[in-house]
Amino acid sequence: MQLLRSPNQSFEGAYHQFTGITVEPLTTVPPVWVAGGRQLEHSASPEQPKMDARVLQRICRWDGWIARPTSPPRQIAQDLAEIDGRLEKLGTTRARKGFTVAHENFAWLTETPKHTDAVAEQQAKMLAVVSDERPWDYIEAVYLTGTIDEIQRRIQERIDIGVDELFLHTMTADLGQLDLFARHLLEPFKSAVPSRA
Repeated sequence: MQLLRSPNQSFEGAYHQFTGITVEPLTTVPPVWVAGGRQLEHSASPEQPKMDARVLQRICRWDGWIARPTSPPRQIAQDLAEIDGRLEKLGTTRARKGFTVAHENFAWLTETPKHTDAVAEQQAKMLAVVSDERPWDYIEAVYLTGTIDEIQRRIQERIDIGVDELFLHTMTADLGQLDLFARHLLEPFKSAVPSRA
């Protein structure tokens, strides 16, 4: 971050070194959000469903956190409790620090009102993109699936536990999905206020 603050910077580290570097235009350092935390465990996952202490330290050092797409609300809440505990030990809070909580996720929207029809369409679209190492029940547990109403409830769950920002990805470059996202997700949630610790 020093490179963005002032000219003629040098650094001598174990793996990287540089001397006399200036990045222009000089500016204020943008907020840094660190990703990581728990993810829903499954048989092909090499990671345990826990917050690594080093990741927690990095998250609390900076300005925000991005919860994993594979972390359902229950686990996001567990990670937030650990983040809040660590920030308290550091003498601050998310509110005082201006800390942002974000979550990344994936969805395929369909206006089909019947759950089984919506899920069948989503399954076809998502399994064409997602690794086959994860079974459908896992994908359904972590990504946003179901009818529009069900997906909206799942988004509200994330807001209710404290997610400030949500990064939603469509499964394909289908422009119709952007229209559906705007109508059914952006518009209804434009004034949503997350829970604060």
